[in-house]
Amino acid sequence: MFGWFSISDICIFISLCFIFLALIGLLINRLNILISLICIELMFYGVNISLIIFSSILDDQFGSSATLFIVTVAASESAIALALLVRFFRGFNDIFLEDF
Repeated sequence: MFGWFSISDICIFISLCFIFLALIGLLINRLNILISLICIELMFYGVNISLIIFSSILDDQFGSSATLFIVTVAASESAIALALLVRFFRGFNDIFLEDF
């Protein structure tokens, strides 16, 4: 216990901060593909932290298995998006979405 807050409260707060920071980053930087991908990954990490914490609180294994699935989807999404980013850069010589 850290004062009035438990470890799970702090982890939930951190995961919500990740999610909201990523959402703000997506809303502010809509033109840069790379920063958008980083914000989406940050949002995935926030969701994963909250799933693991809620799984631990509820003593359920669904959160851990869902986290494994989300990490797998995030890895494939990153690989496909990075390949599209390289292709986009070769075609237009920049990574901003205003030309697309």
